[in-house]
Amino acid sequence: MGRSRTERLLRWSLYGAIGFAVAAIVWGLLAGSRLILFDGLFSLVSVALSGLSLLAYRAVQRGPDAAYPYGREVLGSLVLVVKGVAIGVLCLAALSSAALDLRAGGREVEWGAGVAYATVATLACGAMVLVLRRGSRRSPERSGLLAAEAAEWSLDTLLSAAVLLGFLGALALDLTGRSDLAAYVDPLMVAILSAAFLVMPARLIRDGFRGTVAVAPDETVREAVEEAVGAVATEAGASASSVSIATFGERLDVTVTVWFDPDRTPMTLTQLDEVRAELDARLAALPHPLLVTVAFTADPTIAEPHRLTPS
Repeated sequence: MGRSRTERLLRWSLYGAIGFAVAAIVWGLLAGSRLILFDGLFSLVSVALSGLSLLAYRAVQRGPDAAYPYGREVLGSLVLVVKGVAIGVLCLAALSSAALDLRAGGREVEWGAGVAYATVATLACGAMVLVLRRGSRRSPERSGLLAAEAAEWSLDTLLSAAVLLGFLGALALDLTGRSDLAAYVDPLMVAILSAAFLVMPARLIRDGFRGTVAVAPDETVREAVEEAVGAVATEAGASASSVSIATFGERLDVTVTVWFDPDRTPMTLTQLDEVRAELDARLAALPHPLLVTVAFTADPTIAEPHRLTPS
């Protein structure tokens, strides 16, 4: 069986991050720039995190089994939390290093090599963002892992573009005889960018945490599910219906209760199965993996899911 589009894109992201990290670290050492090193280390972290995303995706694709009867979709959200923590630690470490360099009077950098690196990096990272975003839109799975990968490469693109502007400014200062001021550019840019980028890990941790607990989906998803359930219930002659929806990673857990008038002629099991099949067909059109539970009842006091307290 061939690999899915999502898995192929995650692999491309992984290979791209490996090449980018190696190039940045070597270039940063040759140019004497902590800013390029920070860029390279950021990409190196991305290598590990991209590999983790790929492993999580492959685990999710295995589906439910005896050990995980409800599947492994929550792993995608756990990966987001790990990504957020790792990137946050890297940004804080870079911020601390930059503060020490500023107190020491800055750093001497080979500005020409820095400009060349930043130009290549900006173009390469921007191309990867376009590939991942286009692939994410076209992927039938609409994987949040792809969106997270695109977000990481977007951050890399912004970082590289900021590095390019900073190096161009430092080169101009150096050429006009103000090398003393130019020495502050590298650590100052590291401090500014690492502080600004702390927003990204905060969002990743927030989104990942939301996916590990039973939270409601956005309003458009809920309305689409309720519309499908309501239409099927009406066609089946039900007196009412209700829906409970929760998200676990990429998966939607949908619990449907359909009430029938107890005074009407009871439906046969075959007829109820037909109602369930029609509901499945309508819900399958949503761009999410779903775990659907349907309950038919004539008791107006029962709704699914419901809590029972120990006696």
